[in-house]
Amino acid sequence: MGWLEKLKAIFNIEINKPLINIDFSREIRIETPDTAWKIEETKDGATLLINPDKLTPQQKESLRQIAKELPVGKRILKRETNDLLNKIYEYNKNDEEDRKILDFFRGVISEEDLEALDASLILRRAFENYEGVDSLKDDIREKFGSRGSRISDLCTAHYFEEFFMPLFNYSEEEFKKIYEQTINNRILVTFVHGHMDKEEVKNDIKNKITTSRRYGLKVVHLHGIGRKNVGTINAFLKENEEFFKTMNVVYKKTIDKKDLIAIEFLL
Repeated sequence: MGWLEKLKAIFNIEINKPLINIDFSREIRIETPDTAWKIEETKDGATLLINPDKLTPQQKESLRQIAKELPVGKRILKRETNDLLNKIYEYNKNDEEDRKILDFFRGVISEEDLEALDASLILRRAFENYEGVDSLKDDIREKFGSRGSRISDLCTAHYFEEFFMPLFNYSEEEFKKIYEQTINNRILVTFVHGHMDKEEVKNDIKNKITTSRRYGLKVVHLHGIGRKNVGTINAFLKENEEFFKTMNVVYKKTIDKKDLIAIEFLL
């Protein structure tokens, strides 16, 4: 049973329109004094109004459990979140792949990082399917700070499933080192995947070097895992010595193995 079905069961209600908001307020004007909730419907959807003072202890506990299941930065959602709840509901119907990502990292990264990743996956899905994700981005930044924002940026770039997951499977020790370095440091990172060629790597690195200098950053990282991707990076390095001189950067290999490579460009 999903969170929406559980919510309906608590109050024995049927909502005929999409639930777009939950509003917790002691100022709700409810016709029957002992009633804890009411539904307000508009052409866009329904709002569930709840007076927490009227809830039974069992209802409060049930709501507390449901709040834990809402995968967003702010657990208690009010009217000003607009249609966010409806987006989360639609997300939860189509999130099998994202659930696999969360299951993989459960116990691998901290609970707070996992929660930030959960929220970031919603942000990514919302970005791909809806306009206007500023409220979601603000939620992540407010609850998880700069670390959460970093996780969000990497998640949006599919870094967790395309690099961190295979890296962990390859070496837990290298994962721990690179993960913390990537999350904690304010640096731009390029990870090479199977569909990238040498020219795409060059263009991406060039853009990140330019952006880093604009914001006063001193390092850019380049990562690759798998023999093909490592080969692409090594070919890029070998063929672009003049490019590095022109960009006035030097690089060093912090990891150099058959199936794993990490490059640090010093600006």
